[in-house]
Amino acid sequence: MVKYVHAFCALSGPALLLVGFIAYFKVSLDAVGISFLVIAIQSACALMVIGMRCTNLLTVYSIFTLVFFSLIPWLHYSEGHHMWRYSAIPSDLHIFANILIIISNILIVITYTVVKGKKAVSKQTLRTHRNRGKAMVVLLLMSVGSFLGLLYLNEFSLRLLLFRGLVDGLAHGSQPQSPIMLVLGMSFRLAPLFCFLFSVVRISGYNYLKVLLLIILLFSVFPTGVARFLTAFVYIPVLLVLLPSFRRAWVFSGVLVSAIVFVFPFLEQFRYFSGWDRVTLSPNPDFFRQAHFDAYENMLSAIEAEFVTYGYQLLGALLFFVPRAFWQEKPVGSGYQLAENLGYRFNNISMPFLGEGYVNFGIIGFMLFSISAGFSMARLDKTFSGILSAKRVYSYEAAIYLYLIGALFFFLRGDLLSSFSFTLAGLAVAFLVARTIDALRF
Repeated sequence: MVKYVHAFCALSGPALLLVGFIAYFKVSLDAVGISFLVIAIQSACALMVIGMRCTNLLTVYSIFTLVFFSLIPWLHYSEGHHMWRYSAIPSDLHIFANILIIISNILIVITYTVVKGKKAVSKQTLRTHRNRGKAMVVLLLMSVGSFLGLLYLNEFSLRLLLFRGLVDGLAHGSQPQSPIMLVLGMSFRLAPLFCFLFSVVRISGYNYLKVLLLIILLFSVFPTGVARFLTAFVYIPVLLVLLPSFRRAWVFSGVLVSAIVFVFPFLEQFRYFSGWDRVTLSPNPDFFRQAHFDAYENMLSAIEAEFVTYGYQLLGALLFFVPRAFWQEKPVGSGYQLAENLGYRFNNISMPFLGEGYVNFGIIGFMLFSISAGFSMARLDKTFSGILSAKRVYSYEAAIYLYLIGALFFFLRGDLLSSFSFTLAGLAVAFLVARTIDALRF
């Protein structure tokens, strides 16, 4: 009976979301609207097929395309709404871009299916430490050290850690703005995450110390004190490790979509926090008309402007660690550069992963980035997704894979420069935590 309930939820959830969206917002069903509908059906069907399985990277991609490339842009088009542009997006540009997205989704699914092949049997090897107590102490010291580093970057103000945008006279975001220092700050925030994950999956017992590690993690990445993408970075892998039921694709999809509708609008109120009297729990529909959902518009603007750099933006992302003092012409983020080229009033805008493909190599890049996304997701899902079916995850490598599930949403929204550098910083911290403990031979 339980199996049939899961199957019903997996099949009906995406369909009900799509039907409910169309009925509530009364979106346009002209030629452009139909193209959005096709993208939505593609994504919904993918979620239905995945729904009964364990969640994976393809689940996140399908949710992203459903929300950011279909439903929200469809709403914007129906209302004639745009965020940064000085003119409306032409209908033929909508249709052209949507055809590219439809072809891209097909390429990703084909590549994913071919590479992943038959379901691999993923095995976990239980590895423990002879001196678990000392290992836990080292993890605790690393976590505390990272938290102190965060406090230093935030002028030793706990309030700046807990509230993202104080407007009561304190500095709004006191962290240094250079790329290297931003990555350093990101590393300080992620170190407690990997210390906690390592303790959960590799060390048995010592639950009181694990709770302490979780508390340090909570204060290091407090939901109201960080950007929403970082909340996903951190708390998605934590929930996936601790809650086996959360690993079901339909449960994960439902929670993530609900977070976009209810939790993210709530957290947005802390972006410029001035007091609890202005905080409300009720979702604001205007949230979906704001710049958080500008990825699709920015991609279309890049296509319209024929903003193609022949790999220069990709080179900047791959060499993000090179100081600008040694490379004065080092590229900025693609969204930033687009905004500068088009004279936008604001330049800190996004550029989705597929848009980065166009920015680097034109339409061919759009397709190449699609194939690379399908290939990468398939290889990782083939290696690790089988592990998630077990009640307990005790592979640290699998825990890092869960971190990538949380990071993928930010990676897809872009831009590539910031998402690649932040994700790589997290992987470097994850590796450092494991190597430190293993090198001590506990």
